[in-house]
Amino acid sequence: MWQYLLRRVLLIIPTVFLVLSVIFTLIRFLPGDPVLATLQNKFSAGSIGQQSYDVELYNQVAKNLNLDKPQFYFSIIPSNIPASIFDLEFLQRKYALQLIEKFGNPDLVLKLINKFEEVIKNPQNKPPAVVDQISRYSTDLDYLKTLINSFTAPVNAPLEEIEQQISVMLSVKNRNLSAWPNLIWHGRDNQYHDWIVSAFTLQLGSSIVDGRPVTEKIYRAFIWTFSINIFSITIGYGLAILIGVYAGWQSQFLDKFVSLVLYLIYSIPVFWLTTILVVFFSTSEYGNWTNIFAAVGVLNHSETFIQIITENLKFLAIPIVVLSTNLLAYIARIVRNSVVEEKNKTYVQHARTKGLSENYILWHHVFRNASFPLITLLASVFPAALAGSLVVEIICNIPGAGRELYNSIDNQDWAVVNGVVMMYTFLTILGLLVSDILYRWLDPRVKWEST
Repeated sequence: MWQYLLRRVLLIIPTVFLVLSVIFTLIRFLPGDPVLATLQNKFSAGSIGQQSYDVELYNQVAKNLNLDKPQFYFSIIPSNIPASIFDLEFLQRKYALQLIEKFGNPDLVLKLINKFEEVIKNPQNKPPAVVDQISRYSTDLDYLKTLINSFTAPVNAPLEEIEQQISVMLSVKNRNLSAWPNLIWHGRDNQYHDWIVSAFTLQLGSSIVDGRPVTEKIYRAFIWTFSINIFSITIGYGLAILIGVYAGWQSQFLDKFVSLVLYLIYSIPVFWLTTILVVFFSTSEYGNWTNIFAAVGVLNHSETFIQIITENLKFLAIPIVVLSTNLLAYIARIVRNSVVEEKNKTYVQHARTKGLSENYILWHHVFRNASFPLITLLASVFPAALAGSLVVEIICNIPGAGRELYNSIDNQDWAVVNGVVMMYTFLTILGLLVSDILYRWLDPRVKWEST
């Protein structure tokens, strides 16, 4: 038993490692600029059009986000691109790689970028570089000319030299890069290594939106989500067992009727049911009797689980009803199918010949054997409930983990996204472990040493 548990616990490490690697890879392919997102969140939205962000500030924010480091332990680039390109600051390196990808001519691009960097660092030629300009900092060489002409200082020799190199780059016909790859080793000083280490040590950093520690934001968000789901799972499981057991045990007519109702309930989209309940049952507009639930979005900002339940239960009624209804329909169908399969087996007929009552046979024999799928469902019920609560939390304006994840993705706050997904991963693995332990504990035919 202990060897099995140790193996399962040790499997958590590579699983979390794999999930973090997938998250890191996906984030790098997502559109948007996290540096600009950080700058936009730092300043008020009203002054974003007037606020100036120079190149040095952009590079400093990129450094704070560890974006100035190489992405992985090594890089594979064409052999005619010098390794010195990784010595450039983040924005210059990003711009150089874009120019090389579009025009080729690595040596000429690096000369151009170095000259441009000299102009940027010259105090007399500081560019305005507002956020709109940085967001257009791309492979458009004509824009580079526009940026140069917008300098406060008059055009001097370095600026003229940059424009000459731009003209040369555009006139060169052979722009192909070398097909022979070159591997450049960066060591542990890279974004991926920092990402993995910070995740396993729970040093997740701070949010770029409000500067709060990520662990604090996740903790408070999960309290709300846990408060909703603990009630939803309890109600859903309890009612599903009763409905599923009696539907599978009773007459065929009742079985078909309950199965039809469960299919209809399960087919209702969560977002639609939530919206209908909010629209029709939180106001008196459609009649005095329709004002059943409290209006959403008027939550008391409680800190603990007990405070959330006692002070906000009336506001959490709609999410609890929606999630428990969806969960009930899913689990009840599984329980019903298991009971139907068990009730025709030989041991049921043998129990009846011994004179045992129908309720005793149902709950002490049939239900016990039919309950094994419920144990297996424990591995996925809680993570699935957390995922389902995302839509409900957004519609009902509940500051839970689902809404936090949605807002963090929208704001490109990847540190918070990483933390929330890690928590989902841990809960899924924990659910699998608990379900396996319960399955082997309740069914003596399954040996600990067999896995």
